[in-house]
Amino acid sequence: MGWGVIISFIASISLILMIMNLLPIPVLDGGHIFFYLIEGIFGKPIPLKTQGLVQQIGFIILILLMIFVFYNDISRLLGRDLAIKHQQQSIETLTVPE
Repeated sequence: MGWGVIISFIASISLILMIMNLLPIPVLDGGHIFFYLIEGIFGKPIPLKTQGLVQQIGFIILILLMIFVFYNDISRLLGRDLAIKHQQQSIETLTVPE
């Protein structure tokens, strides 16, 4: 299909990662921007203990999200394989041997 398709695919992945990184989840860059925004609004920095706690909670949320996505992908993959095997068995039972 050519280099244009490959470059377009890589650019799409890069844009998606950029958008995901800007989400206001504390571990990601968007979380840091959110902390700076709060600091700018209130005029004083958030205590380091609070930032650390929020970072840990954000990290746990991110890990749980990744586990959920992996589980979802694997279950779809296995479910698709089981559906294909079931479909093949149904076709085999419908064909009448001569």
